Amino acid sequence: MSDTYQVGGSLRQNSPSYVVRQADLDLVMALNNGELSYVLNARQMGKSSLRVRTMHQLQQQGRKCGAVDLTLLGTRTTTPEQWYASFAASLTQSFHLEVKLSSWWAAHQELSLVRRLATFLEEILLPQVSGSIVIFIDEVDSVMALSFPTDDFFALIRATYDRRSEIPEYRRLTWALFGVATPAALIRDPHRTPLNIGRAIQLRGFQDHEVFPLACGLVGKVNQPMAVLKAILHWTAGQPFLTQKLCQLTVQSSQSTIQGTLNLPPGTESFWVEQLVHKHILQDWEAQDYPEHLRTIRDRLLFEPQGRRDRLLLYRQLLLREQLSQAQDDPEELFRKPQDSLPGNIANRVNQQSQDKASDKASDKALDKTFDFEQVVFASDRAIEPVLTELLLSGLVEQRHGQLQVKNPIYQAIFNLNWVEAQLATYDALEAQATSSAPLQSESPPLSQPETPTEVSPPAPGQTATIATHPTLSPNNGGNPPIELLDNPPLVSAASASATLSSSTLASSPLANSTLEGDGEIAASAISEGLDDRSQGSVGKDSPNQKGQSNGKNKLVSQAVLDAVPEEIKHMAQQQLQTQLLQEIQSLKQQRSWLVGCILLLLTIVIYQLLFA
Repeated sequence: MSDTYQVGGSLRQNSPSYVVRQADLDLVMALNNGELSYVLNARQMGKSSLRVRTMHQLQQQGRKCGAVDLTLLGTRTTTPEQWYASFAASLTQSFHLEVKLSSWWAAHQELSLVRRLATFLEEILLPQVSGSIVIFIDEVDSVMALSFPTDDFFALIRATYDRRSEIPEYRRLTWALFGVATPAALIRDPHRTPLNIGRAIQLRGFQDHEVFPLACGLVGKVNQPMAVLKAILHWTAGQPFLTQKLCQLTVQSSQSTIQGTLNLPPGTESFWVEQLVHKHILQDWEAQDYPEHLRTIRDRLLFEPQGRRDRLLLYRQLLLREQLSQAQDDPEELFRKPQDSLPGNIANRVNQQSQDKASDKASDKALDKTFDFEQVVFASDRAIEPVLTELLLSGLVEQRHGQLQVKNPIYQAIFNLNWVEAQLATYDALEAQATSSAPLQSESPPLSQPETPTEVSPPAPGQTATIATHPTLSPNNGGNPPIELLDNPPLVSAASASATLSSSTLASSPLANSTLEGDGEIAASAISEGLDDRSQGSVGKDSPNQKGQSNGKNKLVSQAVLDAVPEEIKHMAQQQLQTQLLQEIQSLKQQRSWLVGCILLLLTIVIYQLLFA
């Protein structure tokens, strides 16, 4: 049974590893009732496999089914005429229609394209195919890459339902749409009636009571198949692609043994699966991501042209919320993981809650108020709803129990807070670089009116962006666009940390080229003074022979520099300051533990001497 599991691609309808979910039952019921059905979800969630199996079930019941893959109809260079004719050709092939399509299509050139397709349904499809007809349309999101709008096509689908009261033949025709989109995105013209009819089928991950077919494939391969499968579901949260992959890796591991079976000691199944995940998925994940899955999520987050920065900001807010929730239960977690430290205002809130814990209800209410996603400040003024929708369609997060959460621990381990910070730092560096080239062609804008930076796409994988940053903000992050770190001197204090970060970030901005040339110390001091009063005087100290007038001038320049610094840079410097403070606290705790140990050792020696002198 080595071929039980299939990683990637559509499963055949009789595949032994196919998992029947609630969506299978809901879709068959909706199509039998003649409802327009949507299965719109992230990629590699089993949509195509669901379509294949549902078509087979309906055909067994006597219904006529046909499938059209919109990715096969054409690309950006396809004309509307070719696209609509290709759709009619796909229907002709699926239902074995008796028509010479080229002649029929040319004979109706006086009609518009959408009207021509509607006539094709009325004169050719419905008369030649008896009984109930179900048309499955796969990859509906591919129409968004076409060079022409397809609102008319989806409006035609809606019209076939509206005309059921006038033309009874349309009651025999039902549609099912599959893809990575939302119904509102299919008809984008706000002046047209939206595609707000039909039934949305919720396609969720594998549940514990549904995975019996997967457990059957592990029988004879491991001595505790259900325990191993339960540990796999913990890491994947039932994500179909990852679950099939880990099951396949388990079978391959058993085949490498002499007996052909993995004999795991009872209770060690979770530990064994954890090692399997780290070795074959998390470690050097880009190289091992085959068939491609994790890179698909990364690319949808970073390289979709609209709202890439907003998606990262919203996802970072989600990670901070989850981290704060964990820190409420275990405040020491902040000191055990200083590289994932929170911004100052959040860390202060955690420390306050760890010292004075009120009721759980009050804490939860305060948490919801602090991290209300509708109050997140984005780089643009767009509403949060489309940003949230794109984040959900990426597959990285899902709504669970009314809250937005990272889908599974594998995603959370790879796309962690450090990864997000590194992407934002790269994005800001490229944005500053593009802005700094503007003064070469025109005069530099005044300090009171800084030039608005233009949106720049992050680099594609393999492209390198050189920025100066602190190592704690740029960890060893597999999957990030590579970032070449510049050598920074050791940081002695939190004040020097904020000054180093601020000066290195400003070095690539037009402000540094025009106003701060030869005065980097004053700029660093200004930012350090503006972020934290404790950092005053740590950098940019005046020489003894400077006069009061020179001091006043430097303060004016520093204040002007501080006012012109973008809020994102201030936030990054403040976060760096908080990281240093938490590291110093950790160091003090270690010193305190060492001191207590020494005192106990001395007391032991004294007591020993007193007893046995």
